[in-house]
Amino acid sequence: MNGDTSTERGAGPGPVTGEGQLWALLQDLVEREGRDAAAERLGLSERTIRRTLTDRHLSRRMTEALLRERDRRHAAGPPRSAPEERREQREQPRQPEQPRRAEVGAAGQLMRQLDQRFGRLEQTMGERLDELGGELDTWRQGATEQTERLQAEVEGLRESVAALDRSAASTGGPPAAHTRSDYFPPRTFPELVTREPAADDGRVYGAVLALIEEWRGTWKERQRVKYTLDWLRIERRRLELEQRLIGEFELTLPPTNRPWSSSERQQELVWCENAYRRVWWQLVWTRLLHGGLRLVTLGAWGWPGPADPHADRGGGESGTTGENSP
Repeated sequence: MNGDTSTERGAGPGPVTGEGQLWALLQDLVEREGRDAAAERLGLSERTIRRTLTDRHLSRRMTEALLRERDRRHAAGPPRSAPEERREQREQPRQPEQPRRAEVGAAGQLMRQLDQRFGRLEQTMGERLDELGGELDTWRQGATEQTERLQAEVEGLRESVAALDRSAASTGGPPAAHTRSDYFPPRTFPELVTREPAADDGRVYGAVLALIEEWRGTWKERQRVKYTLDWLRIERRRLELEQRLIGEFELTLPPTNRPWSSSERQQELVWCENAYRRVWWQLVWTRLLHGGLRLVTLGAWGWPGPADPHADRGGGESGTTGENSP
């Protein structure tokens, strides 16, 4: 840029440029349009305009740009003064009022439509609020009546308990508040079967309690037996009971501490049925083995074992085995 400046400063205007006229043109441009607009019109930078006005020197580039601007003005005609431009603007015919009136009318119609919509919305919201207020009042009234009724029932129970306490005290018996011994807190999962009995088993299991007690007995008995045949008979009966408890009554057996889902229950039932079939065949072959030993040794070897209490049931109550159950 320094080289550009030196070139501009070193070049003077030609003899045909009319430096005074060009200076007047530059000042007129700056006064009318400002330095930025004048620089854009001349195709120069604002810095060049500012430097030219400061140095009071027209460079070659500035001179050429001013000459082009002068030629454009001459081609466009003689310049008009500011009063003439204002007079021409006043003399120009005014635009017709019809488009403006149409725009104002459309805006007014739109505002009226919006007012109507807002009015309908306000009316709808008011009606809905009135309905909700009525529903809330009805609910409050019902809740109040129910609360009063419950309070009256509680007071009646308190009076009854106090009367029973007074009656028990007069007869020398325990207070009525301590006479109930059959209350047990509800179980979290009544579907779970426990290996140990509880005092509320009858209330929780109902008619299934007999099967559950027999199943508990098989668990304890299978740990005490000494001979294979006895263990297999007890194991077979335990699996029969488990099939009924799982498949028929949809109970969950230990050691699980939460109820089974339907898929988990189905898997447990399949496993129990497969285990039952394995125990059934083991019992058949064990009986045959013991019978053969007794036959060969004339009763010296082989364990006849006690009579199977479930042999005549055809596989137990579940009906999962055939008539030839061992």
